[in-house]
Amino acid sequence: LWHHLIAVSNAAESLEKYNKNITTEDVFTPALLHDMGKLVLGTFVKEEFHNIKKITAQGVPLEVAENMILGTDHAEIGAQILANWSFPSDVIDAVRWHHNPERIKNSKLQTEIVYLSNLLCQACDNGDSAERKSLMPSAVVLDRLGIKSDQYELISNKVSIWLNKL
Repeated sequence: LWHHLIAVSNAAESLEKYNKNITTEDVFTPALLHDMGKLVLGTFVKEEFHNIKKITAQGVPLEVAENMILGTDHAEIGAQILANWSFPSDVIDAVRWHHNPERIKNSKLQTEIVYLSNLLCQACDNGDSAERKSLMPSAVVLDRLGIKSDQYELISNKVSIWLNKL
């Protein structure tokens, strides 16, 4: 998990160059913290974790399986912890919506960048090119970031090379 968190943070920093309206300090922290809810769940939800794994083995996304079993997911848990720690609302929103940024009407760029960075790193973790294609980002998010689909392919390939070196 730590490797993934660091990879997503670094991917977020590299995506920053595609949008000049966002700076590194806006994306590194939420990218690093985006899955902190998984750390909490891994510590306190042992029995239910087995049922969550059975559901995800059938191709159901993790956050959906968590909601089915727990009534919440790791993104919401992470966001609640950050809210209790008085983190800025932009960081909290990026953590809360890192799987579904298109659900927010007035989403901030860091939410989209954390989402896209997470997706890129997940795609790179799945070496199979067919699996990588199934992890295509939301067209809404790409549009908000001003990234065209051919640019996304280029970014994806660069991140894959970079992660393999890492």
